[in-house]
Amino acid sequence: MPKSKPAKGKAVVVEVAGRKLSIGQKGKTPRPGTKAGHAYCTRSLGIKKCKNPPCANDESRKRWGCKGKRSYA
Repeated sequence: MPKSKPAKGKAVVVEVAGRKLSIGQKGKTPRPGTKAGHAYCTRSLGIKKCKNPPCANDESRKRWGCKGKRSYA
């Protein structure tokens, strides 16, 4: 099977539970444990859970190392 290309403006494609999700901002690398990481985790915590998990938000929060409102390296 050919490798999938990320959607426009996205960094990578991850396959979770048979689904392909485009996540991450192109050109940016998550830096868990930083001020930007904490800000992202706080913002993304308020996003509603999706009806058919896994969601792109769940995968992005994993990449940032989010636990609640904080980001941990």
